[in-house]
Amino acid sequence: MLSTTSQAEVAANIFSMALVDHTITQPIPVYPAESLKSREDGITVLKVLVAASGEVKEIAVEKSSNHKNLDQAALEGVKQWKFIPKQAHGVAVEDWVSVSICFSGKEVVVLTPKQINKRYWVKDQNGCKLFDNYLQQLAKYEWNGECQNGFIEGAGEVIAVYEGKTVNKLKGTFHKGLLYGEAYAQTLDSEFNGMFVHGLKNGKGTLVWNYGMRYEGDFLNSLMNGHAIISWPNGVRVEGEFDKGNPVGNKFTPPRFTHRARLKFPETLAGFHKSGAVTLQALVDEKGEISQIEVIRSDHPAFEREVFKVVASSEIKPAMVNGKAVPSLFRYPFRFGSNSEDNKPYSIGLDPEVETTGDVPEQVKLDALPTFKVVAPLVYPFELFQKKVTGKVAATVLIDPTGHPADINITEASHQDFAAATRAMLASCVFTPAIKEQVGAWASLKIGYEFSRNSKDTLYDSDVYRILRHSKEVKAPVYKLAHLDQKPQAIYSPVAELPYGYEVKSAEKVLVEFTIDKNGAVQLPHILKSTNPELDWLAMTTVSRWFFKPPTVKGEPVDVLVSIPVIYSAANN
Repeated sequence: MLSTTSQAEVAANIFSMALVDHTITQPIPVYPAESLKSREDGITVLKVLVAASGEVKEIAVEKSSNHKNLDQAALEGVKQWKFIPKQAHGVAVEDWVSVSICFSGKEVVVLTPKQINKRYWVKDQNGCKLFDNYLQQLAKYEWNGECQNGFIEGAGEVIAVYEGKTVNKLKGTFHKGLLYGEAYAQTLDSEFNGMFVHGLKNGKGTLVWNYGMRYEGDFLNSLMNGHAIISWPNGVRVEGEFDKGNPVGNKFTPPRFTHRARLKFPETLAGFHKSGAVTLQALVDEKGEISQIEVIRSDHPAFEREVFKVVASSEIKPAMVNGKAVPSLFRYPFRFGSNSEDNKPYSIGLDPEVETTGDVPEQVKLDALPTFKVVAPLVYPFELFQKKVTGKVAATVLIDPTGHPADINITEASHQDFAAATRAMLASCVFTPAIKEQVGAWASLKIGYEFSRNSKDTLYDSDVYRILRHSKEVKAPVYKLAHLDQKPQAIYSPVAELPYGYEVKSAEKVLVEFTIDKNGAVQLPHILKSTNPELDWLAMTTVSRWFFKPPTVKGEPVDVLVSIPVIYSAANN
């Protein structure tokens, strides 16, 4: 990136970069004085025919900057270049290349499509191609503008929709599917306003994360590169240089555990599995407090529960910039045992009778089978557990191309409550979808579960038996909310999932009672009152994943009985 304070300085600057199969070392085009004076800016895309000698044989404006002086400056500059020609079987040959000259403020940026990765090309609802550097592979893309020669073209807006939610948005001017000029981009965790060239952030821009961190400055190929000011919501502010996304001269350290409790292998999985993993992402503020926890991966709810026990009793040092604490996102993988890929908590089999890649079933060979990404708890019906009723369930679950369980068919069940619990568990899981030719595909899985006190599938551990034993001995729960030092504080409380295609027409309420044990885990959930029995098992499955800071009485951890309404709102379904 070049700061141009005069034409002489611009002309004197030399740059070197890769251009498809060509390498060039030539002067950057001059920013016209008249354009600087009148504050003209824009992007000129040139189409260049490089001769076998490396000379420019033909050159033309493929996309205008809408300013004649800028287009002419780009043409005059690139005409002087000499390329290393493309080689075909050891012989130099002619080849067309595309060059973009970005005039912005007092800066000139030269870029080519070299940096564009083919895997970031997607198609909209009409099959029109576009480039999205934020790639939402499993989302459906919608474009409200024109389509020319198979590519989106002109001004408009692209949105990527996944599971009914907008996960990405691009708004600006596109040429051959690529975003150019001043544009707006939004993801689930950030917003960007600034310059794009060849579909990538290039030039000046402002990137703001949802938690308040703000970067305002230079970008190169979507990396923070050049001079910038970065600030945080607690007032910390740093100005300096960035090189390929990394600060130069400013010491930055990410959040880290200063004290981490020992991670224990779940007792309920001992003898069943040798390994497992859970990955969390969270926001760590400048005080080291953790919030906005998201489970990225969880091989089994028992692993997940052990991880939250560690999080609840550990200390985290916040991110530091030049000795000052700042809020930052924190992603941490927790691994259990040998972490061998040969030991998965659930074995699943592809059902060849209903394997599909679209709406119509057909026999195909998938490139990758669907797998569990986040495994939800399987709730053992409380009354059946108390009566020591055991049983098994077999099910077939149809996974759509986004990884969502589209249909759950219980093929065998020894009790209707076991069937209901299994259906709710599978509906609450997150899957990685099957892949066919690099896109999500339909696939159906066959899976079975066992309900018994010794089963790996259910989540009842020694704390359950301790709570039940104490309750039986004293004829009452140990404590109630009024006895606690303070109200229970949730560390992790994901929202309840709705069945595929289910819509709430009016507010539905399920009152769930459960025990928070002295570690903070939810035990023995059951329904006190409900307006819709169909949602009961989903509510209990969701609540089983919640985790709290250990409840205390006079500073000592205790078990406490609580009841919480789970409300399904018609406003957001």
